[in-house]
Amino acid sequence: MPDDPLRRTFADPENRFRFCPFWFLNHDLNGPELRWQLREMNRHGVGGAILHPRHGLLTPWMTPEWLDLIAECVDECKRQGMKAYLYDENNWPSGPADGQVFIGHPEFRMSHVVLTEQFPVRGGSRARREVAVADGGLIAVVAVPYSGDRPVGFPEGAILLNAYLEGNHLDWTALPGNWRVFVFARKWHRGTFYGSYVDTMNPDAIRRFLEIAYQPYADRFAEEFGGVIQGIFTDEPSMGAPCAWTPRMPAEFESRAGYPCCPRCPRSSRTWGRALPACAATTSAP
Repeated sequence: MPDDPLRRTFADPENRFRFCPFWFLNHDLNGPELRWQLREMNRHGVGGAILHPRHGLLTPWMTPEWLDLIAECVDECKRQGMKAYLYDENNWPSGPADGQVFIGHPEFRMSHVVLTEQFPVRGGSRARREVAVADGGLIAVVAVPYSGDRPVGFPEGAILLNAYLEGNHLDWTALPGNWRVFVFARKWHRGTFYGSYVDTMNPDAIRRFLEIAYQPYADRFAEEFGGVIQGIFTDEPSMGAPCAWTPRMPAEFESRAGYPCCPRCPRSSRTWGRALPACAATTSAP
């Protein structure tokens, strides 16, 4: 059979063509063991590794000790001709930086909009009551004109009632017609291994994440990027909620869309189905 370079390459590919799995780094790490495992992976046909800190890790993440051990991994990958990918989190999803983003900055947590209550108000009557709030505080109280059980003239006829609030107490005399008042509040997201998730729409929160999870790698391994280090793996960043919220949403939305978002909050409620995708697109853009 004539020599076929393509067939030969498939039979025994270079490491750059071989698979590069997650390599779970946990327990109390030590350099000799890490180097041995990489040599064993290479010997058995593994072309590289994603250096993924994982449950059970005892070596403190992103400390000088951690960076020294990652440096040993990178060095051994270079020696073996293997690929190395760094990983930007301890566990997943990427963003909280092992919960360190929230230290001193609880406002960097993800939150979302919830409809806490809705109630009818007849035209000319006075609505005086405490409105229901969530743990993140009040966002908007919106009155929508109704005819029977359907909204009419929305969103043009909707009225933002925040100016009629004192604390959580509403005092508003309805205009003629029938109205339904919707109360929207901010609820902190709960979940992930860190109790919450990062507000991916908050530039300050993401800047803090980059300082913790990326800058030390950039400082330590600047000369290795584009060589043995092929990149940094980021894992499942998201907005964390169906209708995510961030304090800069109203101003940013209006500056881009040309109209306010809060009077349109009722469209995001389950009563009317889908959330406003434009809100998410507005604040997640650079």
